[in-house]
Amino acid sequence: MINTQFLMERFQKEENYTIKRSILWILSFSDDTGDVLRFYSSIFSRNDPLMKDILVLMKRIDRDYFMKFIEKNKIDNTVMP
Repeated sequence: MINTQFLMERFQKEENYTIKRSILWILSFSDDTGDVLRFYSSIFSRNDPLMKDILVLMKRIDRDYFMKFIEKNKIDNTVMP
């Protein structure tokens, strides 16, 4: 069982890039997919070096959500993983 709330809070406080990537990856295995996808959406930023990681994980969790997300946020091929 993955404590998604703890990991989401830890991600916000974390400064180390590698640990942040690891937290995102662990969250992608959570049973709380809705919460995780909303979290990914809330932290997504085009200027963030983690954005491609977030897109890859989002796509793995729920392809339909991913497709709607990229359409809504007008993400083009230059940003796509």
